[in-house]
Amino acid sequence: MIKMKNIKAIFRRGQTQASSKSEPGQLREDLTRCSSATNLAETKSKGAFSKLRKSASKDKLDKLTEKKGERDVASNNNKPNGGGDVDETLEVEFLQRQLTEMAKEKCDLVLELGERKGELQILKNEIVKLKEQSVFRIEQLSDENTSLRNRLRDVAHSPLSDNEKRQLLLDAERHSSAPASIATNLLDDESGDVTSCPTPDWDKHSSSNVSEVSVACLQDKINQMQETHYSTNEELQATLQELTDLQRQLTELQQDNERLSDEKNLMFDSLCRQTERLNDARTEVESLKQLLYREKDESGQFESIVDREQKLVALLKSAQEERETLLLKQEQLANELQDARASNVEHAAEIEQLTERVRTLESTLDAKHAEHKQIDQELALAKDQCSGRQIEINRLTDLLENARTKINELEQERALNDKSELDELLDNARKEKDGLESEVAHLKEQLARSRNEIEKFREQVSILQEECKVTRNNAKCTQSELEYKCERLTAEKASVNDQLQQLQEAANELQVQAQCQVEDKRQLSTVLSETQRNLSEAERRNNDLDREIDELQRIRKEENEEWEKFQNDLLTSVRVANDFKSEAQQELQKMIMENKAHRERIRQLESQVDKLKVSEPVLRPESFSNDDMATRRQKVGLNRQNSR
Repeated sequence: MIKMKNIKAIFRRGQTQASSKSEPGQLREDLTRCSSATNLAETKSKGAFSKLRKSASKDKLDKLTEKKGERDVASNNNKPNGGGDVDETLEVEFLQRQLTEMAKEKCDLVLELGERKGELQILKNEIVKLKEQSVFRIEQLSDENTSLRNRLRDVAHSPLSDNEKRQLLLDAERHSSAPASIATNLLDDESGDVTSCPTPDWDKHSSSNVSEVSVACLQDKINQMQETHYSTNEELQATLQELTDLQRQLTELQQDNERLSDEKNLMFDSLCRQTERLNDARTEVESLKQLLYREKDESGQFESIVDREQKLVALLKSAQEERETLLLKQEQLANELQDARASNVEHAAEIEQLTERVRTLESTLDAKHAEHKQIDQELALAKDQCSGRQIEINRLTDLLENARTKINELEQERALNDKSELDELLDNARKEKDGLESEVAHLKEQLARSRNEIEKFREQVSILQEECKVTRNNAKCTQSELEYKCERLTAEKASVNDQLQQLQEAANELQVQAQCQVEDKRQLSTVLSETQRNLSEAERRNNDLDREIDELQRIRKEENEEWEKFQNDLLTSVRVANDFKSEAQQELQKMIMENKAHRERIRQLESQVDKLKVSEPVLRPESFSNDDMATRRQKVGLNRQNSR
């Protein structure tokens, strides 16, 4: 009876605990409804309510851990037989920790992927800027090239005669070896009209030297610009190749992200199935509790021990089957965790490779920035030189106009001089003309070569411009694609974060439910052990009672046999007693008759004695004493018979 009372108290406590557990379950449902409503309302309220949900889940976990500690203390005080349940709880906690670690790793990977996307966007912007700068520089170089070609054409098609060119060259040779002060002194010592204008000859000489030097410098600069253009083109091709590689890596990462989302959906489905099974198990536990709490039937009799034992055995079988299924699911989850860890390791290796590539790209970008700075400095110097040359060209044009006017004046003066001087001058002029014609032919060849080179440069510049346009279009396409992919990845990241939060909350709820299930299972195991003990004791008592009943039946048979014998003996004794009674009654009647007769005789004798006393006063004492004794004996015997 005491054990049955303990069992009832334990089950009542389990009912109270189940009711207390149902309250946080209702609270959880209310929280999930509120969360769905707030998700539809606003994102800001969603963040605030998620914090409230987290705080409420923490409070529930604290309460449940406190209740679990109290139940563990009570179960340890009652009977410490929960080793298997503790192992199951530890395994479930280990799986949940692994799930949380996976979620954290996934979040870290998503954050790193976002950082890499930001770096890629920065690199793309820098590449676009570099392309624009290169295109702008190519346009500037083409403009400078056209301006220099125009200047060369102007110099080549100048309207100077052969004698003028010869005179200018001789003056240039003369003034090239001496400074301006010496040249002016020499010209002052000479006569007449020659000394009247010393500075124009020096200016002509300097302009010719400047034109030759400028042509050489321009050719060098064109070569340098061509080399820089080739180098920039190669760098752009390398950057485009790296962009294609990064785009391919982005596609691979997107595929991995989709695979992870599929795995997450599978895990979410498995968690939903586990929740359904936990609810089914909870309903079964409640039904078991109701069956165990039911004390009496409607007829007022207790249920038989055999029926209870059969029900408990069936429940134990179902619990064992559920445990096997849960172990199989646990193995599957462990395999999935291992696969996820392997994929995380692969992602980490890919991320390291991407970081290395990004570092190399950063180093190449730094080198390109340094090269572009140098090119900018060179371009600034070239612009300064071009501006100085433009000033010199303007000054030389003015000097050429002055020289032409002076040459016209000199020709007029020569026409007025003697014919002899004219013949000599004509011979000298013819010689100078022949030399100048040879020089002009040589200069024409050089101009033709320079024109061919310029045409080649133009073709190369046009090709490079087309390539730059193609690269610009490709870069724009890749940029638009990458922007679309980045937006898509950000949206997927947000959805993944939301799903991860939901999964974490579901995992926490499942952990709480698993703890409740483990506690209920522990209580059921204790109750089952106690009931099994009670059953064993009841069976033992039943066996003892059967033995006692057998012995009592045997004793009863013996007693019945003895009783029958006693009844038979008693009947015989009653018959004998009746016979004795009848005989005694007959003898009593005889004795009464004899007593009456004796009384009458005694009376007669007394009367006779009285008569004798009167008649005979003296009698012998012996005779009288004997007669008295006989009479007394007769009286005593009669009194005894009357008393009977």
